Amino acid sequence: MLLLFAVVGIVSAVVLLISYRWWRDNGSVKELGFDNSAPREFRSLFDEELKAFESEEKAKATFEIERKQEHEIAERAAAAERCRVAWSLTPNLQNTIELLSLAAQYGKADVFSDTAGEIITTFRKNGITGLSARQLAELLESHYRLLPAAERSSGELFLLKRSIAELAAEAN
Repeated sequence: MLLLFAVVGIVSAVVLLISYRWWRDNGSVKELGFDNSAPREFRSLFDEELKAFESEEKAKATFEIERKQEHEIAERAAAAERCRVAWSLTPNLQNTIELLSLAAQYGKADVFSDTAGEIITTFRKNGITGLSARQLAELLESHYRLLPAAERSSGELFLLKRSIAELAAEAN
């Protein structure tokens, strides 16, 4: 009896093995999509929300940076204007140096040109206490060099360079 159970077990195992191989080779597994051995890519449920959040955070950061830059520019412009008013009341060597430093730090050729033009005009009309024409020319030239290279090569400063050269020539 035991022999009969063993034979039936072996025959049924062979039948199951043959039917499994026939089913696998027949393409049934491939139709179901289980035969794909490539790793599956799953999409996050919150992918769109995460991208929207990141773009919103970038926009907030960009806005904050722009706001700070605008505030810095406004603050520098206000400081330059306060210095210009103080200089116009008492144009002397120290105030002239401070005004030119602020104008050069502002980094714009038109601001520096206007400031330097105002200083030259005041120097020619009334003179500036403690400053000769040569010293003023050297002061303007040194602060002109503090401007960014792109601003120094702009056309805004052409007339200023000519005025500086005239001041240097007056001193000789």
